[in-house]
Amino acid sequence: MIRMTKDELLASFDSEIACLLEARALLTGTGSSPVKVAGSARKKHTIGAESRAKIAAARRKRWAAQKKVAGSKVSEGVFRVRGKIPKF
Repeated sequence: MIRMTKDELLASFDSEIACLLEARALLTGTGSSPVKVAGSARKKHTIGAESRAKIAAARRKRWAAQKKVAGSKVSEGVFRVRGKIPKF
């Protein structure tokens, strides 16, 4: 256990209070500009042209596969042609 005199303890409290008051002043915005906390600003993520092309090619491949599967299946249920129900 650390032994401190009364004067040392009061000096420690005073320094802590000063730090807390300074932090409170920064947070309440008593200054002219808002407070920025380090690391809070997010970097905008951008995708390069090559990556965009790869994603687009994969998307087109998926769409083509879905169209192929959808074209081979016979749809069940009601068929609509130009908004009308065809007669069977």
